[in-house]
Amino acid sequence: STTSISSSVIVPATTGTTSSTLTKNDCIGSRIAPGGAVVPEETNQISLPANDDIENRTKIMMRFMDDLTNIYFSTRNSLRLTVETDGSCNGDSGLRSFRDSLASVTKYSRCKPIATVNFVGENFAQASIVSSIEFDRDYEHFAVAGVSKKIKLYEYQSILDNTVDLHYPTKEVLCTAKLSCISWNPYLRNYLASSDYDGFVSIWDMATAQKVRTFQEHEKRAWSVDFCSSDPKLLASCSDDCRVKIWSMHNDYSVTTIDAKSNVCCVKFKPDSQYNIVFGTADHNLYYFDLRNTREPCNLLKGHKKAVSYARFLSNNEIVSASTDSQLRLWRVTEGQCLRTYRGHVNEKNFVGLAVSNDKIVCGSESNTVHLYQREISRPLLNYKFDDQNTGTAKTTTTTAAAVATTNTDRVKKDETGTEFVSAMCWSNKENILLAANSQGVVKVLELS
Repeated sequence: STTSISSSVIVPATTGTTSSTLTKNDCIGSRIAPGGAVVPEETNQISLPANDDIENRTKIMMRFMDDLTNIYFSTRNSLRLTVETDGSCNGDSGLRSFRDSLASVTKYSRCKPIATVNFVGENFAQASIVSSIEFDRDYEHFAVAGVSKKIKLYEYQSILDNTVDLHYPTKEVLCTAKLSCISWNPYLRNYLASSDYDGFVSIWDMATAQKVRTFQEHEKRAWSVDFCSSDPKLLASCSDDCRVKIWSMHNDYSVTTIDAKSNVCCVKFKPDSQYNIVFGTADHNLYYFDLRNTREPCNLLKGHKKAVSYARFLSNNEIVSASTDSQLRLWRVTEGQCLRTYRGHVNEKNFVGLAVSNDKIVCGSESNTVHLYQREISRPLLNYKFDDQNTGTAKTTTTTAAAVATTNTDRVKKDETGTEFVSAMCWSNKENILLAANSQGVVKVLELS
């Protein structure tokens, strides 16, 4: 049968030693190199934060004390392995790396909306699920697409400058089918690719709102499309027909086809390569391929319990995946190893969005909530909750075990009348700004502070 997804710290003190002969363990616990040379103390060049910032950071630190403790000892153990391998700690006590992790975890204490766009305008009866939202190459515009069969282009700065919720797009494209995904060309700034429920992959010139090309080889609904950042004439798509296809803007037909044996829900090019892709399937797995040899995958990433709906590269060797098992997973590609599992959001049926930026991971939830994770913490750092009305009024909360339990309870209650869910998101070029959209067609510009 065919399976598919419906649309939609306490730091231990270091000890010194006066012995003329130092062991490797002494090196780890001190600032004296194995040869006896004194390693200078690390200097902190960062200006002291304000008192309220210190208080906020302390609260966050206490909330995630267990996770931070694990990060600390993991850092120290990594250093120990380095010392045992080459016999030198190079003056690094491991605190620099831990300091960076601590600063990242405690940096933000709030997620607030700074602008709102109603994608469906005043026609709330219209189908309104936003399936994809993406900034263009220069982050001056963003495009929104969904089951309304429309792609709308908005000027980002004008959205910020205008405080009303009803914004008019600078360009609008009417398509022939519901849209599942969009992707901007990284070189040709006006070119946008789309995939739709009829299986078509189209390329649009958004400057003129005209279609440039359509590829029509998929036999069922196409779920995802992605332009290659290192070779902008290439793009990948995937479909319920169990195939991944690679296209060239200069060819009428696909240049490569991979038979996945199962519905393919997402596909993504590796950021620095035109040869490597990853795709997720309804058989619960991720497949990492080299396009120069498509007979078998380079790595098979297994661990999810349900269909894999999204895959994003956090770095050249790390992938974050999302699944309808209500989990995100962080993978090291070369070893095929799952490094961490993230839990705290609700995702059992729909595409709820996934976006990554540096060490931050953000995803949606079927509780109509945006969840922010940090790479090294398996629980959400922050939540932003859309309300049940079309205005999308926010409720911002920090995450505790009780909050997660409350989220699950709300999910059960809402199922009786129909559940709103967060459906798409993307990061801006500023590390603390992101866009999030939900199944009611409400788009929010969110700021971390």
